[in-house]
Amino acid sequence: MIAIAPFDSEHSLLQNNELINLVLFGIGSPVVEGGVIRQNKVASIITASGAPVEMGIFTNDSFKEISAVIFSTVATFGKAVVESKIERLVRATRYRTIEKERLPISSPLWQLGVHRFQLDNFYYLLTQRWDFGHIVTGSDMHIRHSSFHRESHLDGLHLYFNPYAEVPFEPSFMWPNEVSLNYYDPATNQPDQIHPDQALVSRQVFEPNFFWMQHLLNSYGFL
Repeated sequence: MIAIAPFDSEHSLLQNNELINLVLFGIGSPVVEGGVIRQNKVASIITASGAPVEMGIFTNDSFKEISAVIFSTVATFGKAVVESKIERLVRATRYRTIEKERLPISSPLWQLGVHRFQLDNFYYLLTQRWDFGHIVTGSDMHIRHSSFHRESHLDGLHLYFNPYAEVPFEPSFMWPNEVSLNYYDPATNQPDQIHPDQALVSRQVFEPNFFWMQHLLNSYGFL
């Protein structure tokens, strides 16, 4: 098993799992077309020097010595800050998904499209929702004081399983609810990515002052 965290660039804390999807499963960024999520297959990419680098290393047996990859973009000093309840402003995004039959009746937080709410003096919420047949999916982006932010050690953790592993994980193992599980089915040549509702996508912390609050509210269309 290998643990990976992407801290290679200034904006690495803003990314989700799109690059690790590319490396391990050979799939590009998701594109919504007609209510359907499509992800193109990518066999390789070209580096700045012109050399090709193979993508989708878990779609064949080239790395069968690796059973799984543990991946997170939020296993940072910020996690220690928010769990310690140090005073900060927190900008955090969580994945949302719900079956239509379980939708709260006339809930403004589940209306389709992009919407912004001010829920308190220091709590702002930006929701994005899409209709995918029997489910509604999207995200919640929160801006609030750290005293109202809740986060566990495992929030934001991804597990990617190698279907060609010589020593695979026990499939019946009960993983904690916060963990996103990512599989690849060689029979269909398709990924199966199970992201729980409220899975943490990204999180940043800022000094709790007027400058950063105004910057965040301007950046996300609240002002």
